Amino acid sequence: MTTRSLLALAPLALLAARPPCPAQGLLYTLPGADTAVADTAGDADADGVPDFAIGDPLTGALHVYSGTTRAELWTRSGLPTQFEFATAGDVNGDGHDDLVVRGRGTSPRVVMLSGVSGLPLWVTPLAFGGEFLGAAIDSLEVLDDMNGDGAADLAVGWFDATGTTHSVSLLSGAQGVVLRQLLGTSGFGMRLASGGDLDGDGLRDLLIGDPSYNLNHGRVTAHSSRDGALLWIVDAPPGGGVPNSGLGGAFGNSLVGLDDVDQDGVADFAVTEPYALCGSGGGL
Repeated sequence: MTTRSLLALAPLALLAARPPCPAQGLLYTLPGADTAVADTAGDADADGVPDFAIGDPLTGALHVYSGTTRAELWTRSGLPTQFEFATAGDVNGDGHDDLVVRGRGTSPRVVMLSGVSGLPLWVTPLAFGGEFLGAAIDSLEVLDDMNGDGAADLAVGWFDATGTTHSVSLLSGAQGVVLRQLLGTSGFGMRLASGGDLDGDGLRDLLIGDPSYNLNHGRVTAHSSRDGALLWIVDAPPGGGVPNSGLGGAFGNSLVGLDDVDQDGVADFAVTEPYALCGSGGGL
């Protein structure tokens, strides 16, 4: 049986245990809209130094800058609004790291962009016009090479236009084709994270958060990235939620995979339950 560990620490205890940060100096400033989000772009220009991207999800524009010179490498406009993005590694074998964009808004789709030019390598619409609406939705995750074609593959969460079918699609990073789909209900797929190799097959597996499950009590499931098999389920611990409402604490609202914290040979993970301590800021 696969073992797993759940990290549950009070936020204040985490802060207290962290040593003071040394003084930080500003290295440089780059322009960006009030709604801009920034993240790594991998090594888009293949100069050996990580680059970075700044996106404006409201206008559908993504800017990639050199980590060495801070010069803009390219800009891609016309992307789906309300998008999120991630570094996908080199999916087309040209030696440059590429970027994947998961758009919501009115035209939900997944777009793989060339790290060299920013031009689309492929575009995959999300089935049934489904999407997750709202801010800070973590429904895109880059996984290992599940199909053996040499490119990292992807997991994307969505739901159909009626809101009744919730799914996580596993996509080929090289071509954008759907390798398999995992179906669920409620908010299945609203949060995704790489969970390390949980079943010992050499591939990082997938953690799926469903904070809406069972009247917002929530749950987290782990699935094999090789075949989608369910590895285990962790339901919300008792006692959380909004008093006298029957509603839970949204366990699984955020997820992150960790190293083997307890040294039992299996990667661990951390999960939030923001309303577990209703009125006092939630819990981790």
